[in-house]
Amino acid sequence: MSSGDDHVNRLPPASWELPHHLHRGSSEIDWCESNYAVSTTIAEFVNTFSNVLFIIIPPLLIILFQQYAKRTKSKAIYVIWLLLIVVGMASAYFHATLSFAGQMLDELAILWLICAGVSLWIPARYLPYLTSRYLPLQMNR
Repeated sequence: MSSGDDHVNRLPPASWELPHHLHRGSSEIDWCESNYAVSTTIAEFVNTFSNVLFIIIPPLLIILFQQYAKRTKSKAIYVIWLLLIVVGMASAYFHATLSFAGQMLDELAILWLICAGVSLWIPARYLPYLTSRYLPLQMNR
């Protein structure tokens, strides 16, 4: 067997399919927008493209909040802006495919954003000693 044929043996069989949670429409949640009304490839067109703002605006906020980051001597605010981009991408994927995996990515990204926001803006004196000691992103020490 030649070395050019080696890759053929590693390919999945022709009957191989994606796991169910990656299939389009595998999510049990379906919003009020009609599915595939505008495009044959995007389930919820308006919900998908409304997430573009989550991808465009945070880089602008990174630039606008540079003085804030310098004044607080912490770059932790950038975590919030980066997580907003992640929320936008995950939500766009979910609304485009309505897959269960997309739903989980969307919900987890939102939870990450909430957790980061709480951990950044709650004053350290309200956190237990060990927690505040291991939160290097804490801004209000």
